[in-house]
Amino acid sequence: MYSGSQSGGTDQEQNVSLLVAGDHELLRDAISEILRREGGFSVEVTGSREGVLKQIEERGGFDVILLDLQMPGMSGLDSLREVATSNANGAVAILAGELTRDVVMSAFKAGARGYIPKTLPLRALPIALRLIASGESYVPAWLTNGGGTTQADGPSFDLLPEELQILEAVSEGRTNKQIAFMMDVTEGAIKMKMRTICMKLGAKNRTHAVVIARQHMMLR
Repeated sequence: MYSGSQSGGTDQEQNVSLLVAGDHELLRDAISEILRREGGFSVEVTGSREGVLKQIEERGGFDVILLDLQMPGMSGLDSLREVATSNANGAVAILAGELTRDVVMSAFKAGARGYIPKTLPLRALPIALRLIASGESYVPAWLTNGGGTTQADGPSFDLLPEELQILEAVSEGRTNKQIAFMMDVTEGAIKMKMRTICMKLGAKNRTHAVVIARQHMMLR
């Protein structure tokens, strides 16, 4: 499982077909609007389990279904399994409030590939959804960093010393290849770590991550 982010740049991103399934109209519309403005997403919405299954049948599935487990017709993890099986060629991410680690792990065993808290900053949502669509799994940083049943209202700034070292190098203008050589790891490993850093900071890309880190006086 991975908690991280991809850099922005929708011109180079593959279009992601997304179904937002939830009965909270304001939240559903807010998610749809920010993804449409972001670009690189084709978005459909529904407000019930029956609507989800109907849309899957009509469309042949979606890259990602963002599924609210509390909407009408849902029966917890049984309905999650049903939707995940029906959308077999794509992914399902659960959209929920505050969940414990055990509940999230049970959801993943039932077929989920991501957990999107309803309090996740909307600016971070496109990054998380593209990550899930690419075949990765996503949970928020607070859950993977040993958090309990609560989460922060915004991005997590608890960067590891190694992550801060990478950010320092980025701020000095070093490329991923140069950083990899400096830290004696592969370039791919640095790219993965940068994705984690960006997700923790709620950053769109490596440059944005440096800006945020400087704003919070995390860099020398």
